[in-house]
Amino acid sequence: MAGRPGTRTAARRRPGHGRAAGAGTALDRAAARARPGRGHRVRNVARAAGRPADGRPAGRRGGGDGRPRLRRRAGRAAGRARGGQVTPTNTILIIDDSPDTIRLLSAMVREQGRVLFATSGAAGLELAKVQRPQLILLDVEMQGMDGFAVNEQIRRDPDLRGSAVIFVTAQSSPEAEIACLDAGAVDFIPKPLNAAVVQARVRTHLRLQAALTALDELANQDGLTGLYNRRYFDRQLAAEFARHRRHQLPLGLALIDVDDFKLFNDRYGHQRGDGCLQEVAEALRDGARRPGELAARYGGEEFVVLLPNTTPDALERYGDWMCRRIGALGIAHPGASAAPHVTCSIGLCALLPGPDDTAEAMLHAADMALYRAKRAGRNRSVMAGPEPQPA
Repeated sequence: MAGRPGTRTAARRRPGHGRAAGAGTALDRAAARARPGRGHRVRNVARAAGRPADGRPAGRRGGGDGRPRLRRRAGRAAGRARGGQVTPTNTILIIDDSPDTIRLLSAMVREQGRVLFATSGAAGLELAKVQRPQLILLDVEMQGMDGFAVNEQIRRDPDLRGSAVIFVTAQSSPEAEIACLDAGAVDFIPKPLNAAVVQARVRTHLRLQAALTALDELANQDGLTGLYNRRYFDRQLAAEFARHRRHQLPLGLALIDVDDFKLFNDRYGHQRGDGCLQEVAEALRDGARRPGELAARYGGEEFVVLLPNTTPDALERYGDWMCRRIGALGIAHPGASAAPHVTCSIGLCALLPGPDDTAEAMLHAADMALYRAKRAGRNRSVMAGPEPQPA
């Protein structure tokens, strides 16, 4: 089947941050080479990935074993948390205005994950928003924006609250340590740096982050399909709606219902019905791969897909494409009214949120469009509006 229409590729450059310099494996060699200006190159690391022209990703993440992607991620995180294994999938961000300290810390923790760095608080915040590191090693005494100010910005940003902060400071008094912990840091590392202490504390907090990530993903996951659940979707819809209103961007929403699903369950039983929902969920998941796109199980045989920065025309094309994609699964359903195989009806709503618009009203509009799609004969998508508009 043809890929999803309406592709888009974007690239953004962000100055002032980069990947950690390639330090030696031995700490003493790293310390000997720690001279300003050598091996320290700041370069761009933030690129927003696009999608090839056929609408499919360049390579599917997570392999082709058929297990839901979210479940695989949670399983990997839980495995790391149980076994204490720290893998290169961890991202550690060092924010410090001293190149010498960056080199020393990089040499100490480079075996525990991918190390990035920033040489100022502002650049560190910018990089953290793009990379979402599991752990941030944050210097307290920096010129301009100090570590406490940076940490406060991290705590206020909903996208960064999952990043654990360890303060690194030359102040080793009990009062300084208490101030760091009261500010919300998970730990405190005094200078001069001790390699064994740094490595042990970083390793411990990466394990804790893996365990918290596994629990968080399981709490947000629908047990049957592996998609996100309705509670998580509601939170994300509220956040995306506010963001699109703030930046005046078009937001798309698709409410998807499996046609005549009760008849399918009555004919084949609930086990086959569960398998049908899992196949539909996989199709929806594969079709929601652009940044910010989200597929969730809304309830029963109903699903919902959130499509950021999507115009009405692009949303109509998506609805038509998804109807054909689910029909192409070829799941036999002789008792269905629209076709002898499983089909879906989709209600669409595209909106440029204004001051008087609400996420609840957008959901209601998509629900009314879904009702019109059902009434018009099923196996179609309909855009929200005063009149039915089959896509």
